[in-house]
Amino acid sequence: MKEINNLSGFIEKNIKPNIGRLILTKNYFDENGILKSEKNSLTFGTGFKYSGLIISCAHILSLRNTLEEDENLLKKLKSKNVKPRDLKKFLFENIKEAKIEFYNGDSFILEIIDSDLKHDCSIFKFKQDNKNKELNKNLNLDKQIELTEGAEVAFAGFPTEVPNYRLDNTPFTVNEGIISAFPYLKVAGLEAYPHIQVNAVNLGGNSGAPLFLKNSGNVIGIISGNQIKAFNLVDINNKGEIGKTHDNPKALVNVFGITYVSPIKYIINLIENISIKKEIKNLRVGDY
Repeated sequence: MKEINNLSGFIEKNIKPNIGRLILTKNYFDENGILKSEKNSLTFGTGFKYSGLIISCAHILSLRNTLEEDENLLKKLKSKNVKPRDLKKFLFENIKEAKIEFYNGDSFILEIIDSDLKHDCSIFKFKQDNKNKELNKNLNLDKQIELTEGAEVAFAGFPTEVPNYRLDNTPFTVNEGIISAFPYLKVAGLEAYPHIQVNAVNLGGNSGAPLFLKNSGNVIGIISGNQIKAFNLVDINNKGEIGKTHDNPKALVNVFGITYVSPIKYIINLIENISIKKEIKNLRVGDY
């Protein structure tokens, strides 16, 4: 395994060109399950390139904030004699547009290929003919089993919950930490499964970002969620004390540096099970 001697150089050369901000425009349903054709639902996340594909999480497909809420929405629709369908198909049908914007300003329209809602991972492909050689570059996926507590890791993405930035103009950020545990729990997927826990701050918009080993750059998972909402905004008074005011700045409190990650094996399983994989140009299953 080739080790990285210059992490900043690796991020500049390998990470920045291979990750992008995902913007999903979806149909909007109100809390009663009524489709509002005049409104759209927007979700922002992060995706990264692998062999001409875009890898991300599954919960960015959600129409009602979480996949569990989507399940409840579908139940409401079925109770109104709407044609039965499974949740994944329902979500796919209600994506109006999927787009990715790269760090250099290039943007491309995507098409969802498949998703594992249980383990919070999704795969997209470029809708246009893939003649751009830059799109065929990729990060390396690493299915190593010997991950241990204390391993140094990092992830990069486009967090939207950053003060003074608009949702459509969020900054590229890099976070680092160590693997602290391998908890068995449910985070953003539909069931509990083993996660990688990292002691790093994760803000909304990083969902789908690649978690990679600092010593090799190999991707070992995708960002799924955090322990609780990453921060709370509270008003502060002129003395710097927390208080109810209207004109004074806000402060960040209760920041929790806990990030949960879906292991990359679930993405690898999804890639290997794609029925149309032979139709995807340059798809190299097992190239990790």
